Amino acid sequence: MRLALCYAMDHDAIFEKIYFGLGRAEPTHFNPDFGWGDPRIGYYPHDPKRAAALLDAAGWHLGTDGTRRRDGVQLSFAISTVAGVKPREEIEVLLQSEWRALGANVTVKNFPAATLFAPAAMGGMIDRGKTDVTLFTWENTTPDPDDETYIAPDRLLPNGQNDSFFRSREIAAAERAGLASYDVATRRKAYARIAHVLIDEVPEYTLDWLPEIAAYNADLYGVRPVPVGSDQWNIAQWTFR
Repeated sequence: MRLALCYAMDHDAIFEKIYFGLGRAEPTHFNPDFGWGDPRIGYYPHDPKRAAALLDAAGWHLGTDGTRRRDGVQLSFAISTVAGVKPREEIEVLLQSEWRALGANVTVKNFPAATLFAPAAMGGMIDRGKTDVTLFTWENTTPDPDDETYIAPDRLLPNGQNDSFFRSREIAAAERAGLASYDVATRRKAYARIAHVLIDEVPEYTLDWLPEIAAYNADLYGVRPVPVGSDQWNIAQWTFR
């Protein structure tokens, strides 16, 4: 199912028409600026015929009403994001159209940020696993590739931030290998393995690494923006001329 939805998605249209080609295209959660992912990994091509074939093989057959059913159950789900975030709402409209053409009954059901991201005890939709497909922005705050909290099988909520609820023994083994060594080549191999599992199983799919735009006066010298952290890290070296 997840693979079929990826093949039905026109990622290039999202990147070019909604994000105007700004940022970096990289489908896993490894920041492309730091080189820990595998550069051979790319997005699934836009191939609606292959998407349909995958659903047919999984028993989801197209009916006369244009929607798919399996064992009498309609293929129906919702896509959610923070209400009022225009780029993501535009993505929702595009995905809804593409997935409906595939035979899925897709509805849009958005929430205020406080509802979507609230802790499970406070009824948070993501933390309680109450969303089907969710679009949100997340920030990678460190150049180190350690991603245990996001995807390790023992870091499901509330023990971490694995809000996809995805469990993989292969990822668990790679996480242990990546954290057990200081050797860059060894760690790179471990996290590349995780990236391959993520792209093969697609519990998550990163649409764009959004750019940070730094604006400052033309007579201010010494500003050196960085991919992660505060751009004021070297403020002692700033000068005006």
